[in-house]
Amino acid sequence: MIESRTAPVAAHDQEAIMAFMREVRTTCTPFRQSIQDVFGGVREFLISTVQGLDEFLGMIEPYVRYFYTISEVRAAECFLNDVVLSQRDNIDYAIDEAVRVMEADLEISSEVAEAIRKSFELHGGITGLLEIFEEIEIHALNTMIFSKKTGSQGDALARIATEMGALSHDAGSISTGLSARLAELGGDYKTFTALRNDNDITHQNYLTRIKIENKMIFRKITERLAEISMEVVEMIGGMRQVETSLRSVIAGMSIEDVIRQDFEKMLYLAEEVLAENGGLFERSRAELGGPIMERLSMLMLRQKSGQISRNIQALSMEIASNFARINEVTSQISARFGSGAGDTRGEGIDQIYGGIEQVKLLYVDFIEKIIADKDAVYAISKRILETMRSFGQFFDGIDGVTRRLEIITMITRIELSRHTTLQRELRGALEDVSSLPAKIKQVVAALAVIYEEVSAAMEMSVERYFDNSRREEGSLRNGVDAIKKVSVELFESRKYYDTISEKVAESRDGILRFVEDYGSRRDALARVVDTLSMMREKAGASLGDPNGDEREELKGQVLQAARVRDILRENAEEGDYRVMMLISLLNEIHEGSARESETIFF
Repeated sequence: MIESRTAPVAAHDQEAIMAFMREVRTTCTPFRQSIQDVFGGVREFLISTVQGLDEFLGMIEPYVRYFYTISEVRAAECFLNDVVLSQRDNIDYAIDEAVRVMEADLEISSEVAEAIRKSFELHGGITGLLEIFEEIEIHALNTMIFSKKTGSQGDALARIATEMGALSHDAGSISTGLSARLAELGGDYKTFTALRNDNDITHQNYLTRIKIENKMIFRKITERLAEISMEVVEMIGGMRQVETSLRSVIAGMSIEDVIRQDFEKMLYLAEEVLAENGGLFERSRAELGGPIMERLSMLMLRQKSGQISRNIQALSMEIASNFARINEVTSQISARFGSGAGDTRGEGIDQIYGGIEQVKLLYVDFIEKIIADKDAVYAISKRILETMRSFGQFFDGIDGVTRRLEIITMITRIELSRHTTLQRELRGALEDVSSLPAKIKQVVAALAVIYEEVSAAMEMSVERYFDNSRREEGSLRNGVDAIKKVSVELFESRKYYDTISEKVAESRDGILRFVEDYGSRRDALARVVDTLSMMREKAGASLGDPNGDEREELKGQVLQAARVRDILRENAEEGDYRVMMLISLLNEIHEGSARESETIFF
């Protein structure tokens, strides 16, 4: 038998120890379940919360990196570069392209104006024709007068004179009509010039204003996105801090299994001590003696109750510390991104969106005005072109007059050849009239050259102006498409911002509710610690050393504990959980002593 260094146990001490063992058995059974309920519920909530946070953050962070990354490197793939700055540049390019088209328009409209001015040169030729037609009219009158004097011989000549007068009248009407068209052309030219000059100034002002507004709104967008990006990054960072703290709590709660097993060790030890005859300690009692075995058990229970108390307190402090950190972070998030603050920041995005919409409306309004103004210039240009095209009828009419005049002069010459008297009187006048068709053709040929030159230039310039206007319209509408794209993408960004804010609020509220609820769980743990403290005091009183340190006495029990352990190993079935827990408890005596002195082994 191993010699004991433990003091003998008196009868009253024996009774106190057994009473204590019954109390341990009564207390540890519910405490074991209580610890599992308290920490198990905490662990399950924290694990599910961490998993939810991790899944959400894993899902949202790629979008955060894209929508809420402000990069000064233009090549970086992010919302600012891909959409905001890119579309800002597209709008600028559209405006610059519109300005270039306007400059081309100015050149084309100058060509149109020059063609119109060139058409006014037709006036001189028309005046010359009117003078020729006046000569024809005079010749017709003189012929009519002379024919009356000659009686019946002049009847045919009178009819010729009448025809020549009608011809002169028709030619005059044609020329007068052309003069009226030229006067109309002059009025259109004034309108064209006024529209052209007004458009040149107004459109430049429109495009300059759009460019300024574009620069201002996109600067605001960039600045606001930078602020929002910082807010989102802070939200995500805060959630990651909460996740880290929760993981720390979960990691610290691994000691819950140790605490639960420690209660089982106390329970199993008490139950085996109470089984005075039989049980796992039967051989140990026989070999070491009942009092020694019971005092050893009492010392171990006293030590274990202290260990459990310290472990529970340490774990509670760890949880409380991490929950305090969580509360601090969530409070910061609440202050910055709570319902009121979050709405304000959301409104900030809406304000940007509203600003873009205002620019878009202004831009569209200016575009419609520019297009309407250009259409007005195009319409007056088309009217001028149609007027010029009508000049062709003049040349056809004059050509008919010339042929008729040639025929009349030929008939007159034949008629005069039949009457010597008439021939002698009218030969000179007839020679003069006979030369007029050639003069008319000469004037008309000169006018035709001017007309063809002006008409061809007008046709080409008006079509170029139309094509150019459509190009400018396309460029300007590209700017509208760019603004629309920013609006759509910004709205998409707002959805992610709202999703993040809502998830942050949801996680924050759930965690805070749990932290508040944990107060009642902490109270339950405190009651366990208080009970263990009282048990420890009772154990000390039963051992006759209320304020002593059981560790010193246990150092003297290393060999006895080793023997009890060996007896358990020899007689227990392999894998018996109760035996394993009791052996572990006995090993703790050696481990605790070994830490004090490396010379103690078994």
